[in-house]
Amino acid sequence: MKNIKSDTGPEPERGFEPVFDYCKKRILVLGAGNILFADDGVGPAVIEELCRRKCLPKDIYILDVGTSARGIIFNILLSEKTPETIIVVDSITRNKAKGKAYGAVLELDIEDLSVEKSDDFQFHFVPTSNMLKDLRDHRGIKVIIIACVVKDIPKEQMRMGLSVPVKAAVPVAADMVLEKARALLKVPRVGRAGRKTARPRPKQ
Repeated sequence: MKNIKSDTGPEPERGFEPVFDYCKKRILVLGAGNILFADDGVGPAVIEELCRRKCLPKDIYILDVGTSARGIIFNILLSEKTPETIIVVDSITRNKAKGKAYGAVLELDIEDLSVEKSDDFQFHFVPTSNMLKDLRDHRGIKVIIIACVVKDIPKEQMRMGLSVPVKAAVPVAADMVLEKARALLKVPRVGRAGRKTARPRPKQ
């Protein structure tokens, strides 16, 4: 699978630890999933949607990690410079999604990535959840989980393409990522066409 943005970095010299590009930005967005298994590819699809937009804040780095997030998380754990916030985008099954419809976009707590819940969540970050907690607890990095309730993930035969409700949820999830990022960076909201939009005023 092709990474939208990636950085393996230079070969480290002895006594020198490289700082990867994704560690230099204030916000890092990670899209996880396998595009060969239908709706499981929603994370990478959200990353592609974000790449198509021309209104991304300057201090955000977006990365399609596929099913291999551990290396990225490990690099951040060891890096002298780290993002302030990591936003994870992935899929969850409907089994324990509190009755949410297919295509619903949810914000989850990092505790929902525990191994005990691995049967409930279609999360590629489950094996990495302890590392994410270490980033939060020991490195002071804010971790936000955004997940889409998926409808179709084949168990045996590979099949590409998102189902109708999950495909419709991709721009919704991208909007949520950008709303979170802009709130953290304290920058104005921008419409999909690239124009700034005023925040709605509360009714008197």
